[in-house]
Amino acid sequence: MDNNYKWLEFYDYNSKVKLTAIYDENNEIIEWYFDIAREIGKEKDVPYEDDLYLDVVVTPTGNIILLDEEELKNALSRMEITNKEYEDAYKEANQLIDRLSNKKEELQEFTDKYLNDMLKE
Repeated sequence: MDNNYKWLEFYDYNSKVKLTAIYDENNEIIEWYFDIAREIGKEKDVPYEDDLYLDVVVTPTGNIILLDEEELKNALSRMEITNKEYEDAYKEANQLIDRLSNKKEELQEFTDKYLNDMLKE
């Protein structure tokens, strides 16, 4: 990323999705990047995610893109993940895509609020 870009990370400990909102130097959204994870948690008050390869991106225009399917398939073939984890990754990604459909404005409002709070400090 370029100078003065801002990354906000949101960990939902009740799901298997981590959101990273990436903003440019003018505080314009570059993309919303969702990591699909085996697990999201906290260790010694530090959040973590155990990545499950598959990712979902929402563009500033609201397009939704599924990424890294080949990485997920390769992980399965190398036996780094189980068949259940493979299926769970797609299930989680598809549910997320359904939830995000036509919700770009709500997503923008949510992450902009935290960006503005951060910039006030």
